[in-house]
Amino acid sequence: PEMARNFLALGLEELREIPERHDDAALRIIGKHCPTSLLFCGGPDQWAPPFHIKDLQTLQRQGKIPNNIRAAYLDEIRHDYVVHPEMVQPVVNFC
Repeated sequence: PEMARNFLALGLEELREIPERHDDAALRIIGKHCPTSLLFCGGPDQWAPPFHIKDLQTLQRQGKIPNNIRAAYLDEIRHDYVVHPEMVQPVVNFC
């Protein structure tokens, strides 16, 4: 019971900390130093809603974040893909 309670408490804490929008200032700083790839896994668990990548694309079109930040949204991938062997290859293909 203790482990299950901790698991759920950590999950709720993580959900509460998800920002409403991207930190474009941080992305500008990161983009100045290195190319970056962001993989949004929306799939069956809806962890990353499609509007997240659309927001990033809008920021790039507006010139607010560098073009060396590459983002993709894979609808078929769960956010915990590392424990689902069938989901590893699409992630590797993204990389």
